[in-house]
Amino acid sequence: MNEMGSRLMMAVIRDGALWTCHHVGLNGTDGIYTNDVSGTTVDRSGAQGLKLSTDTNGNFLSITNGRVYDPASVDPRYYYFPSLMVNRVGDMVMGFSGSRSNEFIGAYYSYRAADGTVPGQPFLLHPGQWPFTFINRWGDYSYTSLDPVDGLSFWTVQQYAEDDSASDNHWGTWISEILPNAPNP
Repeated sequence: MNEMGSRLMMAVIRDGALWTCHHVGLNGTDGIYTNDVSGTTVDRSGAQGLKLSTDTNGNFLSITNGRVYDPASVDPRYYYFPSLMVNRVGDMVMGFSGSRSNEFIGAYYSYRAADGTVPGQPFLLHPGQWPFTFINRWGDYSYTSLDPVDGLSFWTVQQYAEDDSASDNHWGTWISEILPNAPNP
């Protein structure tokens, strides 16, 4: 994960606002960001969505962020390599990878409904099934998009650690349809 950094992963403009996301190094159970580039004070990572709003003249108005992180005091889950999309009514879905010391890399998602509703914790789309050592790249297959038919539902493609003993690339992709505020998959 360190080789890839915490770059912005994707961006979308919806109703005059720019939305983007990235993962951030965190320290502690309250989701506090640390800009320690050495990583010595980082004890978990979170997936963060950002909304940058402007007025009709293009003047900056505000930044809103939503950070998904594990508040566990022992063995917290790390979330990383997010992608996001916003639908026509303002719901935002973010898909990402997640793992911890006793759990292989799985595929997750969270959302922020247009009315501000957010779930307490992310939803697991597909659990990891095999160790992944980061010899190969990770994060290239994180993408979230709108359903082209209704403009409301989302589709996300996320990586997970796959049990593929026939290959050196122990990863797979999981594709899911997501409806915010619907029961989790």
